[in-house]
Amino acid sequence: MDAFEKHKIAIAKKTLAMTDWGARIMGGMTKEDAREILAKHYGNPRVFDAPVSEKIDYPTCSTCKTVIPDGDVFYFGKNGASLCQNCAQNNPDLLERN
Repeated sequence: MDAFEKHKIAIAKKTLAMTDWGARIMGGMTKEDAREILAKHYGNPRVFDAPVSEKIDYPTCSTCKTVIPDGDVFYFGKNGASLCQNCAQNNPDLLERN
């Protein structure tokens, strides 16, 4: 195994150790790419995945404390607060104004 392959494997392990959002932000290798690379060398790449508790890092509404799932609309409130769509519509004074 050459240095390039070793480096690729190291990046794949680090990618799978990240949360889903962290891997998206970093760009480059996707988690599926990382799983394919590690499957070639180790068989089961899932052992390198981040724990499930770390994968659920969705924003939470600052007002009602509900989790805002991936793909749902959320708004930025004052002082960097996240607001769900319901709270933003019912309390427009909480929204950040540009």
